[in-house]
Amino acid sequence: MRTTRLCFAATLMLLAMGGGLQPATAAEGAVCSATFVIILDPGFSADPSTGTHRSERPGVLNCDGSVNGSPITGAGTLTDEGPYGTDDPDTCADGTEGTGIDRLTVPTRDGVQEIESRYSYTAGKKSNGGPFRGEFKGTRFTGSFTFRVLEGNCVTKSVTKVELDLKGIIHD
Repeated sequence: MRTTRLCFAATLMLLAMGGGLQPATAAEGAVCSATFVIILDPGFSADPSTGTHRSERPGVLNCDGSVNGSPITGAGTLTDEGPYGTDDPDTCADGTEGTGIDRLTVPTRDGVQEIESRYSYTAGKKSNGGPFRGEFKGTRFTGSFTFRVLEGNCVTKSVTKVELDLKGIIHD
């Protein structure tokens, strides 16, 4: 009985100090996912390069929660563009880093919300998440992604097209 009271007291202390799990809630924004194709120009290979990345077409953005204080009512869209190799030229073996702009449209009870989020990202070895993973941190949209190569192989042909599976949070 004494052990149970001590555990309960310790739990209350942790919660009072801000410890414990802090799940994302609608008050913090919206939890989202999207899958879309990115074009890389000139692309990643064994030779170091810098270039651009852009979405091939708008991806479908599925979110739960609210944006700008308004509940989300359906699927939206996401487009992406920016430079890669911003710190140093990138290769398939070393991974990539860069910056960009995500443009999101999200239908809500109060109408379509348009969000522009400037971000920085790392992927591959530079992200410490594995060769096909990355993270991005933006002014309004932050999260992580995995990718699979659609065109190229890094050996005989540069990787010029990848499909991203993205998960993130739109912050109000």
